[in-house]
Formats: sequence, C-alpha cells, structure tokens
Amino acid sequence: MKRKAVSCLLVLAAIMTMTPTIPTMAAENPDNTTQEATTTGTQGATITYQQDSAFTVTIPKTITLGQNKSATYGVKVKGDISGNETVTVTPDATMQLTDSNGKAAVTGTITQDVTEFAATEVNLPDGNSTTGNIEANELTSGDWSGNFEFAIGVNKELIAGLYDADGKMVCTWEESGIDIEQDYTDSSGNNPYTTTTSSAYYVITNNFPTATSVVIPDGITHIGSENFDGCKNISSIAIPDSVTSIGKYAFQETGITNVDIPDSVTSFGDGVFCNCSNLTNISIPEGVTSIGFGVFKDCTGLTLITIPDSVTSIGISTFNNCNSLTSITIPDSVTSIGNAAFFGCEKLANITIPDSVTSIGHQAFNGCKGLTSITIPDVVTSIGRGTFWGCSSLNSITIPDSVTSINSNAFNGCKGLTSITIPNGVTNIEGAAFKGCSALPSITIPDGVTSIGYSAFEGCKGLISITIPNGVTNIGYYAFNSCSNLASVTYKGQTYTSISALTTALKNDKVKMEWDVFKGTALTN
Repeated sequence: MKRKAVSCLLVLAAIMTMTPTIPTMAAENPDNTTQEATTTGTQGATITYQQDSAFTVTIPKTITLGQNKSATYGVKVKGDISGNETVTVTPDATMQLTDSNGKAAVTGTITQDVTEFAATEVNLPDGNSTTGNIEANELTSGDWSGNFEFAIGVNKELIAGLYDADGKMVCTWEESGIDIEQDYTDSSGNNPYTTTTSSAYYVITNNFPTATSVVIPDGITHIGSENFDGCKNISSIAIPDSVTSIGKYAFQETGITNVDIPDSVTSFGDGVFCNCSNLTNISIPEGVTSIGFGVFKDCTGLTLITIPDSVTSIGISTFNNCNSLTSITIPDSVTSIGNAAFFGCEKLANITIPDSVTSIGHQAFNGCKGLTSITIPDVVTSIGRGTFWGCSSLNSITIPDSVTSINSNAFNGCKGLTSITIPNGVTNIEGAAFKGCSALPSITIPDGVTSIGYSAFEGCKGLISITIPNGVTNIGYYAFNSCSNLASVTYKGQTYTSISALTTALKNDKVKMEWDVFKGTALTN
C-alpha cells in the first residue's frame, strides 16, 4: 500500500518584523525633549521605548496518517508581543482527501486543543505549544492526499478610550471625560447632548475630532440616550459585556459600519441606530424582547440582520427605509408587526410572516417593490391601511378566512397582482383598497360585503366582469373608475351592460351611490 499523506498549506507568514526604537534620554534638540531646572532638589526625566510585536508560529508542513487513519500534529507560538495581544492559530475544521486512482473523495476532520495564545504564553522563553488531531475514518486503500489551512492572526484587546483612523489612541476613557451612562434627552426638544460637556457628542466633536472609534470600559451598564447622536466620524464602537441597556437614539446618525452588541443587552430604546446609513449588518442579542420605534429606520446600507427567538414585537417604523435589505427572517416568537415596520424596503424580496403573528400594522410593507409573494397567518383579522401599498411586484397573496376587514389602500398600486381571494368574513372594503391593481383579471366580492369604499377598484384595467353582492348598501365615488375593460356587472342575478340601468337598479334598492362609480368602464351609458 502506498503512503497516505496529508499536506498542510500555510496561509499567513508567521514572522513579524521587529523594529526597535532607541531609548530616548535628555538631549539638546528642539522637540521638547529637554528641560531646565532653576532650583535645587530632584527633577524627573521621562524615558520612552517602543518596539513592534514579533512572533513565530511553527506548524506542520506535511502530515502522514497512521494505520488508524489519524495523526497528531504540533503547533508552537513563540515571540515578544504586547500584553494586550493574543496570537490565533486556527485550522480548517474539515478537509477533502482525494485518491489518485479515482475513488470518491473522503472528508477528514481537524481538531486542535488550543487556537488562541495569550501574551503571557507567547512571551515565555520557549513560547507555548499545543497539539491537534486529523482523522479520516472513511479512508480505504489507495494513494490519498489533500491539504488544509491554518489561519494565523493577532487579536488586540484595546484599552478603553478613543482611537483615530490609524488605530492610535487619541485619549484614555478617563481623559475623555465622557459620562456614558447619563441620558441626554429632555422633553423640551433642546437637544442637551449638543451642549452638555460630558456627552460623547460634545467631547468628540469639540475636544477629539480625529476620533473614529470608541472602546467603552467594562463595568458600564447603561449607554445613555442620544450620547453619540450625530457623531458621523465614529465608525466603530466596542460595547462591553457589562452593558444591559442602550438608551433611545444613543447611536443615531453615527458613521458606524458594524457593531457587536453583547448578549448582556436586554433592551433598546427607540431609534438607537436610526439613520446609521453605513451600518451593514447587525445581530440582536438573545434576551431582547422588543425592537422599538425606528430602531433601524433609514439604515440604508443594512443588508443583514439577525432577530433572536426572544423578540415578540417589531415596532413602528423599525426597518423603515432600509432599502438595501433583501431578506429577513422573523422568528416564531413575534406576535405583532408595527405600523410602517418595513415601509420603503424596496429590495425586500423574501419574508415569511410566522403563524404566531396576530397583528400587522398600517403600512407595514408599504413600498416593498421587490416583494413577490406573501402569506398572511390564519389568526390575522385585519389588513391595515396601506399595508401593501406600492408593492408593485407582488403577484400573489393568501388572505386567510380570519380576516374580516380590508382597510383603505391595503393593496393600492399592486400592479403585478394577478389573483387574490377576499375571505367571506369581510363586510367592508375600504377606499382604494385595490386601486391600480391593473393585472387583476377577476375578483369575487363576498356576499357579506355591505360597503365598497371610494376608488376601491379604480384602475383595475384587467377586470372584465364583476358581481356586486345583494347586501351592498353603499358604493363610494370612483369605486370602479377607469376599469376600462369592465363590460358587465351582475347584481341580484341580473347582468347589466348599461351604467344607467345598473344605477337605477341599485338606487331602487336604496343603495347609496356616490358620483362616477362606473366612470371610464366599458359599460355603456
């Protein structure tokens, strides 16, 4: 049997250069490195020294599996790194082995005891070592080979404070003077965060304008409302695990691109990330039960968000105008979706409303032009005002029998809608409910409907015929206006092709009709 071999591929050079700086002592130069003493006694002198971190990682180049189809390998990290740094050496979790004689590939698994090495270990005279194991139990006879990669990196634990774009500390947290836990909101609308000298906004804008990232110290439990509101240069904020709540509008209109919210956070205030247009992805921690008003409103760069099972409600305008969001998963724990929750999410093409949802607010999906289909849970009783207004790509929707009311503008402008069934329990179709549904070829109005609102079916150019229920008592103005192909209307078993004859029959039954109900149809006058 030929030798079974696994070759390893290194993905990152393990040696970093070391560039020492000569210790600085008192000297005659114009850089403020000298001082003059005019009195007797002692006088202090400051000595500084800087040196870049350096380390070496020793990893295997070739590994030969034994007869037990496994092998152990070693990893060693040695060097001189800063006290707040760790070196990571992480192998792939799996690898593919192929046979030169054509057998199907076999998957091997890789495990390693330690993947992170602290400075206290790396800086030992002999560094620190660990072992890993490779196992491929499905191997058979043949000539097998493959490779896997080690990802080698350095993690740096930053000290609490403010940092510039190059990662250099601008000031420590204590030097900044920021009172992070104070709420800077009042009912007067005076925006005290802009004038109070301890707010993050005031400190960064006036004292440290070069700061682009913030590391909040451990031990902080609350981030006060509007603290960073308007800090457009701040792109990164590190939040410690001690934080449990974030006040309303705390990070509104900042330049953050991503933020890691620790699992310790259980509550958000309204508008926390409102208008953070550079924010691309975020995960809401387990423990948060409600996503409030406008939390991600106008986050136009947001493409990915994870909502945990702990969330039970999505608030008003929560994702309003997140027009880069293409899909979102709503967990089964959610029971309500607030007004305008996804208003203007133009690229949202995929969303599933779980059966747990009992309430969908007005204009919840207004302007979601990319939405093609949606299913409404069986427990929802009302389609709110403008809920799907302007969903121009929506071609199918399932309305459950539980729905008893379809509010104004519910499907206004859904010009791609080709089929819809109005449940028998609906008694009132409000104004402009199906206005502009130009591709709708037919629709059945349930027998229980007593009122058809203004412009309810205006502009439904695909309608050829329609039946008005016997129990109708009111038909609003323009109800069927501009249904240009509507040539016949059935009422109480009789089909009408003349507007005047139909109008007479309805009025004889004391149906209240407003003006121009059938204007612009194919019915004769």
